[in-house]
Amino acid sequence: MRNRMIRVTDKVLVTFDGNDTRPYLEALRLDCAVRNLTPMTKDVYFEHLGDFLTYLQSQSITFENVSKCTVQEYILSTFI
Repeated sequence: MRNRMIRVTDKVLVTFDGNDTRPYLEALRLDCAVRNLTPMTKDVYFEHLGDFLTYLQSQSITFENVSKCTVQEYILSTFI
């Protein structure tokens, strides 16, 4: 089964490696609301999240195996 991401306005629904990531996305949405972020800022956050999930898929890293090192490698890869 191929991972898929569906972008709907400012919301992203993701199934990653067969795992439902909606609880994490809802936590991010709540955090954005609490911090009173603008819709544009929220869009950018979710766009970056989509890019990160694409990176994980390209590296064959499962959602459960994401580590601090994984995030650091991703950030460095965006500058190359």
